[in-house]
Amino acid sequence: MMSLNTVQSMPINYLWYRLSKIFIKIAIVSLLFSLGEESFFDFFIPLSLLFSPYLLYIFLNYKNFSFQVNDENIEIKSGIVSKNSKTIPFHSVQNINLKTGPVQRLFGLASVRIWTSSQSQLQSSNKKIESNPDGALFLNNIDAEQLQEIMTKKNRLN
Repeated sequence: MMSLNTVQSMPINYLWYRLSKIFIKIAIVSLLFSLGEESFFDFFIPLSLLFSPYLLYIFLNYKNFSFQVNDENIEIKSGIVSKNSKTIPFHSVQNINLKTGPVQRLFGLASVRIWTSSQSQLQSSNKKIESNPDGALFLNNIDAEQLQEIMTKKNRLN
């Protein structure tokens, strides 16, 4: 359950979700390369070692991500080397998107994207304008729905 005024982190199944995605990709590439006379593990082990810095990054990113929901806003902190902190007041929230893909459903996760009217969401590169949410996190399905309900209810009151 989501609790207010408590520093929280993403659920542990988010870490397993991210790691499983990497290992599935490594396994598929290893399988494709091992279709000849080579063994599957002749490719899987070196590729896993090659991706070990990325696996470490995923773990450190998970450990250095936290958020806190209180009566008026949500504060999201992240960053391994350079620390980022973003406070999103509920009164400025325009939309909260919950998304669950097939692999996320296996892990009971939902992607939560928080959109405001801020222009910082718009980023241009190569003559293309991209829109990124002001806040993004992964939560258990129940917690994601509860957060959406809390933020929507607080937004209506303001």
